[in-house]
Amino acid sequence: MEKELLASIYKDITARASWADRQAVWYEMRRDGLRRRNKPFPGAADTHFPLIDSVIEKFKPFYINQLFATERLADFISKNPQAGDRMTDVAWWFDYKLKQHSNLEREIPFVIDSMLQNGRGICKAVWCADEKKIRFEIVQPIYLIVPVDTESLQSADRIVHVQHFSTARYANGEGAENRKQGAEFLKRITGGQTDAEAQRLQDVKQRKEGITNSSREDLIIIWEVYEKTKEGWNLYTISPACPDEDVRPMLKLPYKHGFAPFVDFAMEETDKSYYSPRGVAEILAPFESSLCKMWNEKHDAMTFYNRPLFYTARDVPNAGNIRMKPGDILPFEIKPVERGAPPMSWDQEMINTRMVAEQRIAVPDFGTGQQINTSERKTAREIDAIQGAMSSIVDMRSRAFRRQLGELYNQVWALLLQYDADLDFLDAGQVRKLDPAARDEVMTLRPNGSSDAWNQHGRLTKAISRKQLLGQSPFINQGELDKSILELDEPGLVARLYRDPGIAQQDQVARIMRDIPALEMGLNVEPRPDDDDAIQASFLMEYIARNGQQQQQVDPVAMQAMQTRLAAHMERLNQSNPQAARELQAKGKQIAQSLFALEAQQQGQQPQQREAA
Repeated sequence: MEKELLASIYKDITARASWADRQAVWYEMRRDGLRRRNKPFPGAADTHFPLIDSVIEKFKPFYINQLFATERLADFISKNPQAGDRMTDVAWWFDYKLKQHSNLEREIPFVIDSMLQNGRGICKAVWCADEKKIRFEIVQPIYLIVPVDTESLQSADRIVHVQHFSTARYANGEGAENRKQGAEFLKRITGGQTDAEAQRLQDVKQRKEGITNSSREDLIIIWEVYEKTKEGWNLYTISPACPDEDVRPMLKLPYKHGFAPFVDFAMEETDKSYYSPRGVAEILAPFESSLCKMWNEKHDAMTFYNRPLFYTARDVPNAGNIRMKPGDILPFEIKPVERGAPPMSWDQEMINTRMVAEQRIAVPDFGTGQQINTSERKTAREIDAIQGAMSSIVDMRSRAFRRQLGELYNQVWALLLQYDADLDFLDAGQVRKLDPAARDEVMTLRPNGSSDAWNQHGRLTKAISRKQLLGQSPFINQGELDKSILELDEPGLVARLYRDPGIAQQDQVARIMRDIPALEMGLNVEPRPDDDDAIQASFLMEYIARNGQQQQQVDPVAMQAMQTRLAAHMERLNQSNPQAARELQAKGKQIAQSLFALEAQQQGQQPQQREAA
């Protein structure tokens, strides 16, 4: 690697030092909390109120459902407007590749957790040639180094991915054949070992634990350095302990999509600087510190109230000999020191602080959590206003996350086009093969669903209300309306339960046709509970009318059986769908009138035929 590039990387490390130091503080606050520096007395409380951790756990389902709350991960748009079915196949193939043939479901929760805690979550997407599939990797922000004036990863002049290997994994793990080996070289790059050239290029203060060296004797730190050029990205692989010797020869990044294989997810959008976004920990740090202080003070007060101080009016010759134990007899009268009532309600103050914190971070609960344990009940108008404000903030975050998710999907799609020749996929439990030409018709893709995908209960309620409102509209595709409810109830139900209206009608006609011979014999065949009354009643009317038009004599007993079956269908239909029953009654009247007219015409023709004879 060029010395100028290496020197620039060390400057990048120095420039972001204050940011890196803060990350350690946020990590400690979330996990263990910051300890009390000066305890007021031995044994005083030193508790940690887990505000940051609890808020992060509330946020996680909101982001994870942006991916997995819908049946498919992404929707594809074709250059050809008539290629809708082929785009559906492409979407299922893409969904199968990411869910069944990659580690997306395992890694994406770690990316989201990193985004919430640190302000950025970084996902690395590469093609694994040995396994012939996409591999995702969470990269902690502390281990991704970019210049401080970077606005986005893809616009960075250089990107350094700090990786950690045990000596065994370096020598024998995946990709070992592409890395420089040898006992002497491994000795130089392991643990805190450095050569003279590296010492000259860096100051002792720049040697951050886990970035340039490690105190562990069996740990190897490797830098993957991506340098942006006019021709694309150059990839250098070096050890900061021995930068003069490449771990792997420099190569041009082979991916045709032209991006560095990283996508970053920002918690917030404050300004364009890469190191600007704050995570939940940084935003809520003052609130957690306040809650921890109040909690500790409350426990300290409990200690004093439960173990009060005593005084006596007489001199105590040896107070150390007096022990306060149940059943003991004190030699003289003592009185407790009166402390009075606490000056404030710690519980109420903690509730208020937590409510302000959750309002500040806009926890995605539509503001309903702020209505608990308040002294004054809010009106319905106030609650609607709070929910509306919170919904707009949640929607804004969702849109930003989905935009970043779209960047990840587009990188993955390009990798699949470039490397994956296996076109088999699963659809409704069956193995199918994707038409290769369908992939060439894709113009763009986008994450499936909408910005409110996280709120599955709310979306299901809206879908049911939509069905009730538009269920009889001739301008609405009723099949798609029903599908929207099924897929929100449980992904996969559409394939298992939904039947196309044309196929369902054919099935109902086939059922009634099987009963016709028995009805013609005069047998009373009752409708089955799952029979469609509208379809079968309509068919019976048309069957009777067809026989009348063809002048076929129907046995009175058979006619009585058919009319009995028709009446049974109409009675059930009157209860389940009165509107459809009225329409069928009108249809029956029209059929009866046409039969009467036909019969009158036939009776008028018979005398004329006798006179002519």
